[in-house]
Amino acid sequence: MKFFLCIFFYFSAIFADIPQFNALDLENSNGDGAYDSAMLTMKIELHPDTEYLNLSGQNVTDELMRAIRSKLPQLKELIMHGSIRHYGERDIVRWQMVTADMLGSLIQENSSIETLDLSLSTLNDSGLDAIGRGAFGLNKISLKGVQYVSEIGLNELARRIPNIQQMDLSKIEIKRPDGSSEKIGPNVSEEFIQQLKKRGISVIREGA
Repeated sequence: MKFFLCIFFYFSAIFADIPQFNALDLENSNGDGAYDSAMLTMKIELHPDTEYLNLSGQNVTDELMRAIRSKLPQLKELIMHGSIRHYGERDIVRWQMVTADMLGSLIQENSSIETLDLSLSTLNDSGLDAIGRGAFGLNKISLKGVQYVSEIGLNELARRIPNIQQMDLSKIEIKRPDGSSEKIGPNVSEEFIQQLKKRGISVIREGA
């Protein structure tokens, strides 16, 4: 009896995320609902028409990225952002792990992805390079709170993807344990932002 109950709850968890409007939301917002790679892959395989996918807070691997590339040919929007948890007088950032290898496994030539939200992630210039090698249809990217990208990497991304329309380079304010506050996010100059705008890119820059 216990065996059949386990099977029931296992498949109930899989089908609980049946998407609407080709959307699959697998966000782990509170930190204790992460799936393993096998479960995530199974959920993705069940929804091949997915156009919107949210993996925020999940333990994403290179293998999972390859599965997404092969199983979700119509994917247009991918969300993999971190989060901030408030503990009394201080904030804890739960960074979303994003590496160049992950993005390289996902994004190949003529990728269908149009929107990327990698806010509060560990993305760096190598990751931007991986995006620029294949996401030629990308028109929006959100990098709110991302600390490890530079003007050089962002400029190269804009050069490789001339159709990009919007970059969110906002900073996010967090509270330190000593009661002071800190703004985290892309460290870019106003001059660089104006250069992006001259290319026709709409730049969101909150909290600067």
